[in-house]
Amino acid sequence: MCSSDLKTRLNEYAFETTLFLDADTVPISSIDAIWKELRTADLCLSRDRHPDVMDLASRGGGHKSTWLPGEPIPGRRHPEYEYMAALGLMRQRLHSSGVMLFRRTPATDLLFRTWHEEWKRFGHEDQLALVRALSRTGCNVDELPARWNARVKGWNPERSTWPKGARILHLRPEKGGIPERVFDQPAFDDAPRRLSAKSCH
Repeated sequence: MCSSDLKTRLNEYAFETTLFLDADTVPISSIDAIWKELRTADLCLSRDRHPDVMDLASRGGGHKSTWLPGEPIPGRRHPEYEYMAALGLMRQRLHSSGVMLFRRTPATDLLFRTWHEEWKRFGHEDQLALVRALSRTGCNVDELPARWNARVKGWNPERSTWPKGARILHLRPEKGGIPERVFDQPAFDDAPRRLSAKSCH
C-alpha cells in the first residue's frame, strides 16, 4: 500500500473537519485562522506551482516527466498525459493536494471515492487523478491563499526564502534537506535546539 492509496481515501479516516498536511509540509507559525477558509466551500486547496496540466506536462521533471503532443511516450507517466489530452483536460487548473482543508459531506465523500477510482486507473502520483475527479464530480473548491502552502525558494541554508506571512511551508527535502532557517520560525520556539535539518534529513 502506498501513500496515494491512503491519501485518495482520506475521507474514510477523517474528522468532520480535517486539515491534511503532506509529510513534506511544516507549519512555521500559528495556523488557527485556516479554519475560517471553509466559509463558502467544503473543500479548500491551493494552486499548484504549475498553472495547468499542460504546463506540468511540458515543464515537469523527475517523476513528473515531460510530455508534449506528438512526442514518443516511453515514460510511465506519459500514458496518463495521453489520457488527460483525450479527455480535453490539458488546460484544466492544477491544485496542490499537499495541504487540504475539507469537511466531510456527501459532495466531498463522492470526490474522494472518485479520486481513488481515478488514481487506480494508473496507480502513479495522485495529482492528475485529482484533476479528473474534480472534473467528473464538479465538487466546489475554494482557493487557499498561498500563505497556507508556501514554496521555499532556493536551497542554500543561509539564503532560502519564502513568501512574507507564510504559515505553512511546502518543502522539497529531496533538493538538499530542510533549510536551517525553518527552525528559527515561531512554531519552533519551544522545540529542543538539537532539532536540525540534519536530524530531519
